[in-house]
Amino acid sequence: MKLVKHLLLISALSISSIAAAAHSHYVGADAHWHSNSIRKLAKDFQPRHLHGGNVHTGVRFDNFWGIEAGTHLTRAKKNGSTSRVRGIHLGLVGVLPMVKEGVLDFIVGVGAAHIKHASNQPFYKLDVSRVVPRVMAGLEYKLCSSLKLRTALTYEGGMSLRRKAHIPRGRYGATVGLIYGL
Repeated sequence: MKLVKHLLLISALSISSIAAAAHSHYVGADAHWHSNSIRKLAKDFQPRHLHGGNVHTGVRFDNFWGIEAGTHLTRAKKNGSTSRVRGIHLGLVGVLPMVKEGVLDFIVGVGAAHIKHASNQPFYKLDVSRVVPRVMAGLEYKLCSSLKLRTALTYEGGMSLRRKAHIPRGRYGATVGLIYGL
């Protein structure tokens, strides 16, 4: 965890120093839905899906690429057990304009996420924390000059960036939210 905090601090400082040369800055908030990667361990007590929110910020260096960082929290309850996933992510975002004037853009993101999955069951507790690959693909629709609607599909995990660590099956999900250009 200490390494992740240091990497995020270095990344934040790097992003802020590069931001002066950036084409645009933005912040966003999404409703977030994710599959439950540990459901296989106890189907009677594990919810199938987790719901929550995602907050992110980023810089675009031109109309075609940028860097984005964010955090998410998802949770659910079932049969007396709770499952909660917290995460932070950092990655490159590619943008492909599909319509003139940036009205509709196709976006793709590749990066890494630090995920902490905590689950309290009637018969055991689980606390898993890993750094995993993260990919994202979606669409952004321009509502007005500084506001966009984003919808995206995400995938986190499957195999870890660190040796001897994995989160079972990975997590797939979907987000829908707004992005405000600063």
